[in-house]
Amino acid sequence: MPTTTDPIDAFADTCERFLALCTDDARPEVERMWSLRSTLGELIAGMDRLPVYTEPYDHDESPTYEEIRRRVGPRYPSLGYYHDVLNLLAVGDPPDTAIGDAIDDLVDTYRELACGLRLLRDGSRREAVGHWRHGFYSHWGSHALGAARAIHEQLQKSGWLASEGDAPGTPRSLG
Repeated sequence: MPTTTDPIDAFADTCERFLALCTDDARPEVERMWSLRSTLGELIAGMDRLPVYTEPYDHDESPTYEEIRRRVGPRYPSLGYYHDVLNLLAVGDPPDTAIGDAIDDLVDTYRELACGLRLLRDGSRREAVGHWRHGFYSHWGSHALGAARAIHEQLQKSGWLASEGDAPGTPRSLG
């Protein structure tokens, strides 16, 4: 949990935690997935606490998509493709389905959040927030939601969700 009351600093702390979880391999995958799901929820909720800034920003393209995918993908072998519905609100219409990729979701979210953190470290607080907000509503928000849903489904399918009597916030280990 963030330890600061400033919403920008708290969001940045959550971003740092997310980036670390994407590249962490010190703990079992199930524990990392459990933490990732919670952290994605915190990122999504944190958007409502950020001030509304629409500052222009420079979109830094480093590190590349391929670099991040090579780091994230092998750490989450249980994650992969999933079914997605693109027209969620068109209830009377036939569903427009697609295939999502949970690793792609993590990588795209990682890159957008990392870019905002670089802007923040460079002293561009308004630009960082503007980048995060714009990206959330135009790109990484959908990826974060897709990843959270895919992780939840994988935890459920694998029997890794906690049971009655387990400590709160602790995944069940099958090993």
